[in-house]
Amino acid sequence: MNAPRLSAANAARLDRLSDWYLPGRFGLFYHWGPFTGGGSAADDSREPIAFPTPEALEAAAPEPRIVARNLAAAAKAAGARYAILTLCHTCAGHTVLYPTERPEFLHRTRKDWVGAFLAECRTAGVMPMLYLPGDANNWNNPQTGPNVLPDVARDPARFAAATVALLDEIRARYGDAPAGFWLDGGLPPSFRPVPARIRALWPRAVVVANGASELDCDDADMGTTEIVANPRTFLPPYDRPGAYRFFANGSSDGRTAFASGGTAAPGVNRWNGHATPQTDFNEDVPSPHHWWYHGENEEIMPECEADRFFLLRTMLCSLGRRGRWNFAPGIGPRLDGTVPPRLRPQLDSIRDFLAWAGEAVYGTRGPAGTFLRAGWTELRGGRAFYAATNRLDDPNVFYALFTEAPSGGRALVDTAGREPRRATDLRTGAPLPFCMGAGPILEDGPWGDVAARGAAVVKLEF
Repeated sequence: MNAPRLSAANAARLDRLSDWYLPGRFGLFYHWGPFTGGGSAADDSREPIAFPTPEALEAAAPEPRIVARNLAAAAKAAGARYAILTLCHTCAGHTVLYPTERPEFLHRTRKDWVGAFLAECRTAGVMPMLYLPGDANNWNNPQTGPNVLPDVARDPARFAAATVALLDEIRARYGDAPAGFWLDGGLPPSFRPVPARIRALWPRAVVVANGASELDCDDADMGTTEIVANPRTFLPPYDRPGAYRFFANGSSDGRTAFASGGTAAPGVNRWNGHATPQTDFNEDVPSPHHWWYHGENEEIMPECEADRFFLLRTMLCSLGRRGRWNFAPGIGPRLDGTVPPRLRPQLDSIRDFLAWAGEAVYGTRGPAGTFLRAGWTELRGGRAFYAATNRLDDPNVFYALFTEAPSGGRALVDTAGREPRRATDLRTGAPLPFCMGAGPILEDGPWGDVAARGAAVVKLEF
């Protein structure tokens, strides 16, 4: 039998990812720049862009170190192990957030926001990643004028060449400070020189590619997509990776396929309009608001207004319903780099959870490919829902992350009949008695933690 395609490349990729990215599991994705405060250079149907020029942005914003320190501090406080910054974004008129000398990018700041971000993240112990757009659209929008990008950078191939030149400059300015890059857009084949150049300049950098199934090249380490959908079609409503799929019969309602067991209906072949995600994947959600900050009165998801644990539970499902998945929610910071007050309860809940349950998140993977099955579980008419994680350094240790307490007071963790040596309440360390069925049946679990702390965590050792 022929060896699997890209086996050597996959081994090298997993080695890179295992340095810090896969064990970290949780990051924050920051959209900050001229679009902060409202408007968009990419959509002339919206209000005018908040800061139509780099000069206007820099006149209004605090010094780069202040903004960067706030961004790094917010990530560290939430428990995020890495942070992503929009170095250049189409919605912000392709403004490069440092004084680039590349002629292909006409909008550039005079102050070095990127350098400050890289330095402050490193000081805080947060790994910094940089976002780059994967296409050159929106260069001739009426709100930003006809000269956002010159002709030399306007078609996909020339824009890719301009981005490669920008990467060379970033390497010369910042050395090894960037820990990775997040590449956006449809990523046509003409963009392949970009991840290839990253790999040449930063051999250990992580490359996350939105639309990686379209790019399909060895130099991209992790696929990703943006999930924007009505959570009312999910069951539970925060279980995006488990329920948001397009089915061959045209149904996209997770309730149909997952209401009674958590296994997909026959014929599943699409996911959020993309090819089925890879085993190693990153989920980015513009949650619980827009990617960008639009002002103190902007709306956020009603589910987040009603439930301060909604983003936490979304994260736990993302990390604990598949395999080696990461989670990086989009948080639009204010102009000074701080988190908008309406979003604070969501990040504070993640912070508080990780303070006692971090071992069930950091250094773990999801249950895919193991004997343990996560999702809905039913017992004597009562139902519960749990995600699950498995330690990378000890495959015999699992965590059942209950985000819906059992309605009947008892819960089954489906382990295909395998009996654990021990079941423990992770928060208190107290042993949990159980009997066996298809897995351990917990008679009296820490179910009050679901309402009080967002999830109850049972540690299972085999």
